[in-house]
Amino acid sequence: FKNPRGIWKSEDLDLAVVGDSFVQATSMPSSQDIVGVVRGSFPLSLNLGWSGTGPLTYYQMLVEYVSRLRPKFVAFVWFEGNDVTEFVRELSSPLLGEKYIGTTTPFGLYDIPDEALSAYHRNRVENVLNSTVNRTIERTRQLVMLSRIRSILGLGAVGSRAFNVRNDKEIYPELPAKSLRTMLGDAKAIVEDLEGTFIFVYLPAWQRVCHVMNRVKKYCPPLTHNYRRDEILAI
Repeated sequence: FKNPRGIWKSEDLDLAVVGDSFVQATSMPSSQDIVGVVRGSFPLSLNLGWSGTGPLTYYQMLVEYVSRLRPKFVAFVWFEGNDVTEFVRELSSPLLGEKYIGTTTPFGLYDIPDEALSAYHRNRVENVLNSTVNRTIERTRQLVMLSRIRSILGLGAVGSRAFNVRNDKEIYPELPAKSLRTMLGDAKAIVEDLEGTFIFVYLPAWQRVCHVMNRVKKYCPPLTHNYRRDEILAI
């Protein structure tokens, strides 16, 4: 996780934050990400964000790590842009949906040896590097094939590849309200058992806030979907 050295040994944590890449913020200096800014007022704040994950993984972090650390506050950061989709995907996973929904008992991730975690992180970094190389190759291929220019001129995209176009139900699936209610209720109960305060943070998609940014508002797309916002906040 993205944290200053020594913070894990603190017995008086102010805050722990669980979430996805917006919390982890790998492309930002630690002082400028969400948790880094909070550290200006509450130095003992722990960043448990992890890129490419969803709400059930946030809950997993809370069960496995937060329950061992006893912070005064725990923030659960929900990103409206894709967290419903991620939650549906995670619920179908035997390693997440079947093991964590309805339970508050850790499975022991906190005690995994550092060597095993280091191997996992090395593998993850290699995957990221490989995907970056593949994207570069694809952009180069499109440039060589003049795909963009041919498309503008109506000549057909020579060498183009077919990409799967997701329909609206795949991008905005129905909210698994019962599972979400169970998970958030358990998360709140865990934190309160630690004598802490549970905070649900609703992070809006950029389309929702784009129109109040003067420099870019003329380029903003319409907000075509409410991302199950009302249902989620009601829960």
